[in-house]
This record gives sequence, structure tokens and C-alpha cells, in this order.
Amino acid sequence: MPLRKPLAVESEVPLSASGASSRVNRSLVSGGIRPMRFAMIGGACAVLQLGLLTLFVEAAGLGAFANAAAFLITAQVNFFLNYRLTWADRGRVASRPRWVQFVSFNALVAVAVVVNQSVYIAVERFLPYIVAGAVGIGATTAVKFLVADRWIFIREPRREDDDTHETLANAK
Repeated sequence: MPLRKPLAVESEVPLSASGASSRVNRSLVSGGIRPMRFAMIGGACAVLQLGLLTLFVEAAGLGAFANAAAFLITAQVNFFLNYRLTWADRGRVASRPRWVQFVSFNALVAVAVVVNQSVYIAVERFLPYIVAGAVGIGATTAVKFLVADRWIFIREPRREDDDTHETLANAK
């Protein structure tokens, strides 16, 4: 099933008489608040992950595997929310097809789950499993943001000849 189009980007925002609506919408999709959107989605996904961890440990008795399972499930939710919200402004100008972004994101997840699980196992020896899960989430958060921002959800580089083509088209 193809991914749905990301939220409206700046060029699709309707202008109101005062322009206030446009400014608000532009600020909601701007890169300046990207870390805040990432943190909000990450917080929601952390709650989901810790909820799944609790369910898998308490109800299913999965032990340490519960953390990895919760991480991997939540990572998929995380991708779709971040695609639609955190990097929505890059949706139409991404240099990679969505499936490549998805595969790249899951390659990042494959590395992150090893780090997360290693931290979880080390911390869980001394602290409750839920605390170990939270520490594991924290251990991978900044790296996941930087990799996603710089390599997965990247804009297509602007070519120098773009202005030339636009100028020629407007001159006709």
C-alpha cells in the first residue's frame, strides 16, 4: 500500500486575508521546530514502547526479548508518524523514494535495537525492567534523530541551474 501524501507544505497553505493562517501553518512545518515534533512523537512512541514492554513481560512472560519486540514494533509507528509529521515538509522534495526511506530507516532501527537491547540488559540487572527500557530508549534517541534528519529524510539538493531554467521560462 503506498504511503499517503505528507501534511501540507508551505506552497500548499491557503493564504487568509491577514496572512496569519499562512504564518502559523508555515511555522508548523518548518525545520526550526523539527526537533520539538521529533521529541513529541518520540515521547508518544516511548510511552507505547514501555506499554508494550510491560504487556510482553507481565502478560506474555517474554523476558528480555520483550524489550526488543516492543522496540521493533514501535519503530514502525515511529517511522510513519515522523514521515507524516516531523519531516512532512520534505515529502515532495525528498531525494529518495518512500520505500528507500522506509528501508533506510529500518536499517537504522536494526543498529539501534542492538544498542537499545544492550543497554536494557545491562541496566535491567540493577533496576526494574521499565527503567531499563526507558534508559535504552534514551540511549538511542539523539543518534536516531541525526541519522534520520541527515540521511533518511533528506531534501533533494538544489541544482545551480534551477534558477536559470526558471528565469528562461519566465522570460518567454
